Amino acid sequence: MTKSTQEFQEIYSKANAEDLKFKSPEGLTEEVVRQISKDKNEPEWMLNKRLEALKIFNSKPIPTWGPNLGNLNLEKIYYYMRPNAKTNSRSWDDVPKDIKETFNRLGIPEAEKNALGGVGAQYESETIYHNLKKSLEEKGVIFSDCDTALKENEELMKKYFMTTCISLNLHKFAALHAAVWSGGTFIYIPKNVKIEIPLQAYFRMNSKKGGQFEHTLIIADEGSELHYIEGCFTKNNLILTSEGYKKMNEIKNGELVLTSEGDFKKIKQIQKRPYSGNLYTLEFYGDSTQKIEVTEDHEFLYVDKKRNNERNKIFDPRWNTPKFFKKGDYLAVPINKTIKHKERRIFEVKYKNKIEKLSVPMIPEFFRLIGYYLAEGSTINEHYLCFDFNSKEREYIEDTKKLLKEIFKVDAYEQDHKTNNGTSVRVNSTKLARLFKQFGDRNYNKKLPKWVLFENRENQKEIINGWFKGGGNYYNKKHKSGIKEIFRINTTSEILTKQGRDLLLRLGIVSFINKRNRLKENRRIMFTLGVTGNFMQDFGKIVGIEVNKKMNNKNRASMFGINEKFAFFPIKKITKKVVKDISTFNFSVEDHETYTVAGVAVHNCSAPEYKENSLHAGGVEIHVLKGARVRYSSIENWSKNTYNLNTKRAIVHENGIIEWVNGNLGCLTGESKIFSSKGPIEIQSLEVGNKIYVWNKKTNKIDKSRIKNKIFSGNKRVYKLEAGGREIETSSNHPFLNLVRKKNKKEHKKGFFYTEWKPLEQLKVGDIIGISKKIPIEGKPYILPRIEVGYKTESKNQYSKFVMNTSYLYNKKISIPNETNENFMWLMGLIMGDGHIDSKNNKINIATHITEDYRNKLIKIIKDLFGYKVTEKKERYIIINSKILCQLFTKIGFSRNAGTEKVPKWVFTLPEKQILSFLAGYFDSDGHVEKGGIYFTSINKPLLEQVKLLGIQTGFGVSKVFVHDKAKEKTILGKKTHAKDSWRILFNSKKIKELPSKCKRKKEKIMKTKTRRKDSSSGGLNFKSKTNEEIGFVRIKRIEEIGIRPTYDLEIENHHNFIANG
Repeated sequence: MTKSTQEFQEIYSKANAEDLKFKSPEGLTEEVVRQISKDKNEPEWMLNKRLEALKIFNSKPIPTWGPNLGNLNLEKIYYYMRPNAKTNSRSWDDVPKDIKETFNRLGIPEAEKNALGGVGAQYESETIYHNLKKSLEEKGVIFSDCDTALKENEELMKKYFMTTCISLNLHKFAALHAAVWSGGTFIYIPKNVKIEIPLQAYFRMNSKKGGQFEHTLIIADEGSELHYIEGCFTKNNLILTSEGYKKMNEIKNGELVLTSEGDFKKIKQIQKRPYSGNLYTLEFYGDSTQKIEVTEDHEFLYVDKKRNNERNKIFDPRWNTPKFFKKGDYLAVPINKTIKHKERRIFEVKYKNKIEKLSVPMIPEFFRLIGYYLAEGSTINEHYLCFDFNSKEREYIEDTKKLLKEIFKVDAYEQDHKTNNGTSVRVNSTKLARLFKQFGDRNYNKKLPKWVLFENRENQKEIINGWFKGGGNYYNKKHKSGIKEIFRINTTSEILTKQGRDLLLRLGIVSFINKRNRLKENRRIMFTLGVTGNFMQDFGKIVGIEVNKKMNNKNRASMFGINEKFAFFPIKKITKKVVKDISTFNFSVEDHETYTVAGVAVHNCSAPEYKENSLHAGGVEIHVLKGARVRYSSIENWSKNTYNLNTKRAIVHENGIIEWVNGNLGCLTGESKIFSSKGPIEIQSLEVGNKIYVWNKKTNKIDKSRIKNKIFSGNKRVYKLEAGGREIETSSNHPFLNLVRKKNKKEHKKGFFYTEWKPLEQLKVGDIIGISKKIPIEGKPYILPRIEVGYKTESKNQYSKFVMNTSYLYNKKISIPNETNENFMWLMGLIMGDGHIDSKNNKINIATHITEDYRNKLIKIIKDLFGYKVTEKKERYIIINSKILCQLFTKIGFSRNAGTEKVPKWVFTLPEKQILSFLAGYFDSDGHVEKGGIYFTSINKPLLEQVKLLGIQTGFGVSKVFVHDKAKEKTILGKKTHAKDSWRILFNSKKIKELPSKCKRKKEKIMKTKTRRKDSSSGGLNFKSKTNEEIGFVRIKRIEEIGIRPTYDLEIENHHNFIANG
């Protein structure tokens, strides 16, 4: 969990008093640029570069894509502020006190000492601290700010600074950055040097209306490696949500999780990534059911133990990472403080096929009854409400009957069970049985619904009271060593035990959880919720048992601690193992950035807060030379008032690898279809390890590669881009493959075509982007399911049960192929378009007019495939009477009606010829030929979108799905009817002549049709040399903003791209 809101604001939002040596006037002028260069004593070539960039900045308009910059007044920004501090201090002691306190709050000295190979800290426009571990200096690693690098490594700066990676002309804010850049980080990793611990830089803006323009330049020489590992948890750790405890990998975006402030906040981002390195397992006293698995650098809210043999009197939390944990120190568990109480609650229950509302008073007596139910309650067939006590527990039996009478006005009766000395209190009430079923109907599935967890404390005390009286015990015995005492509640429900622990925390009582495995006894695991030590007195007051303040002549004590916000549990055991490429998870939480794992507070990310608009326009350039590898991670949580307009680019040489981790990268909406070996899959449904199709720059072909990481990027403003019949919804900074024309030399008359990646915000209507013309299909026939034919079935009437012979429903001579073939798929396409499966009457109708030239082929194919002879032939359709075939077609996904029909997922995994046969069948039923190509028409738009994906996969030119006709009244076959909206899609290109249509009339029209697809030339430009059968280029037709949507991104092994929506 991250820091609490109050701590968070104290640490990150507090601005120091302004103390500057120099502050430029508002606005940007040539004088300001010259002043920056003069202050830094820069070489002339850098000043000239700044001045050139200033001219470009002044000439370019404000971008209209991306964030709304309407409130950004560039004339009100201070572009250069030099703090009153020594630059590039090597000692933390040389940093001025106020600035040092700022970075102390951020934890830089502690991080440098414990985890970092080097650290840099920038305040306003200057780097005020930089240090590198001696061991890395000895390897030749350079880690400095860019101002120092300009003096000490000028040749490298001149070669790489905003030359080939980020150009001055890239966009207005890239030019602004080049004109006023200051400070930042310069990293050079020599040949074959590998850095296993991270180098890290921190940037802090203090002054309002300020600008920060740090430059990051990373040069990884041949064979070198720079690595950063970010902290995360494994999938089985339990997270406390508003709906209860859930495994980490089951959490969804938007769920509410408990924060360190004791309230619940929404998850806004889910990060999943592979991890290799040390994995720690933490066990702590107080919950023997829990083990936390976490990477070594993830921060926990932690308290150091003051004395070895004594519990802390004061608990002062700080943040610490597992690799520095010590046994006996404390982990902090936040207390849920949310209270949501109502005088009455309305519950809906189903009764006699109607929904009835029960109004129940939220009074302590009702909650005590809930407690009795948690311990001793059950329901029978949803009609009887039961409470099972020991016959000697007359006090609780009478109390339960009294509560039922007072609250629900019902008379309960007793039923004795002599064999086990038990007495049941029962109520014959369907309504009450269904009301109490929300708490579980058996001991092992008992739980508290969400509304109970947020009730006021007085009511929750009564839950504990009733639960303890029904299912608890007070152990108080004298041993040789003295008296031993403990309160215990036993249950077979693990979730209820944890919820009970959480309720007690709300009441200021720390309890522990144990479990006892009873598998040898063939019984369920028993969970115990126990209270000992100084917490027994408060628990005793709740359940009506007096507990002495002292035990064995000593004040009662506990190993656990508690205050208003947290409980503190000592660490019991710490183990470590090395893992490779396992999936790990992390969350970002709305307005707070904190959450709990196994109840314990853990740290995620943080952000400063500003009251007036500021501008951050940094630049990141990474040069990965031959065989080198760089992993660049960034978490940028600027305040809402800061315009964060960074530019990040990398150039990767032969066999080099760049990994961008998270860091404000562009992303797509969750419904975007990513082409994989299993067909198009929504990006939100993909998993790490899935293989998807990518563009191989070296071969200009489509290959497959593995997903390394899927990132939920939160809700972002997105835009719809339309090009080449494809539509995709994307954030403004998502990159697309752009075809540009450039002259190699000024004297050349014509330019040459090159590909480069550009974010959407730099593209416009008319620009040319890459598309996949065809996916290299590696499909296999689909194995058809076997249909179990049972000729006898059980039935009954009001008098008796009996067995019926149903053989007359089945055609025993029907045979089913083992797997799909081309004729089978043509038939499926025909059924999808013009078929109707009537499972109730065991009929399949296929609309095919008696004049259709393929009707006899259809009848023959049915005979060849299934051994079935069609005998019912009507003027407009034929009928197949077969229960077996009805079941088969339904089972493989072809039983919906025209408005809900879908292409089953397995169709996308077939060999190309079978997919073409399926499209041909659909075309023969619902398609026609017109000028320019073939058209499919349907009232089912989602179906046509799937057909389009099949067309892209097999190499057709496609249009977008467009409106064909609006809903209206029509006369069809002499009858008036209401026609629904209809949609249409066009397939074109030479590929349509390969469509294996069995309709002779349509096939002849196809062969006469002149068609072409515009993916190799446009507007007088011919770029055929850049295209092939798999890759093409088309002009952007439309870009429009569509609102805020949940977004996702992928990291791909050995590639930085993937194919989405074609």
